[in-house]
Amino acid sequence: MTETTDLIRLIAIPVIAAATGYITNYIAVRMLFRPRDACRIFGFHLQGLIPRRRGQIADSIADTVAKHLISHDDIRRVLAEPAVEGQIQDLMGARIDHLLHTKLPASAPMLGMFLNEKALGKIKVAIMSEVMDAVPAMTEQMMDTVEEHLDFRRIVVEKIEGFDLATLEEIVLRIASKELRAIEVLGGVMGFGIGLLTDLLLLI
Repeated sequence: MTETTDLIRLIAIPVIAAATGYITNYIAVRMLFRPRDACRIFGFHLQGLIPRRRGQIADSIADTVAKHLISHDDIRRVLAEPAVEGQIQDLMGARIDHLLHTKLPASAPMLGMFLNEKALGKIKVAIMSEVMDAVPAMTEQMMDTVEEHLDFRRIVVEKIEGFDLATLEEIVLRIASKELRAIEVLGGVMGFGIGLLTDLLLLI
């Protein structure tokens, strides 16, 4: 009976240690997000890491975005790309065509009678030349206004702080499910190993 009891004890130690390691890591992973609201349990203040540190996380991400990921200079570079300038020119040309062929004859029928396609073409070229020459200065003035009112850091902070924690938890657990599962299993494996080591020390 004693040998049977000893054998059960030797088997139970690593099994219990494995279960303890797995459950501990499982709880630790879930406590990244839970409890979402601060509470007290046995006198201890408990709240999930991400809910508690949401403000600091938002500030850190916002600083990274504003300093390293996107800036007003990036917008300037995009606006200065030939493809973008070409699109702006096409849009301007379409609007000028609409003005000369639709708006002008409707608002000044007599004037429209004296303007043939050749004259309208020359007027369009002249207007397009003036407009496109003014685009760089207009773009710079627009970017100055954007810089005054568009604060990337503030926008990121507001977005993160306003993001639903349940949705965030779902996204994180879905994306990192394999890695988080591995952490939980690793806890069980390490617990089992410690249990075997305990058995060996008991047998010495």
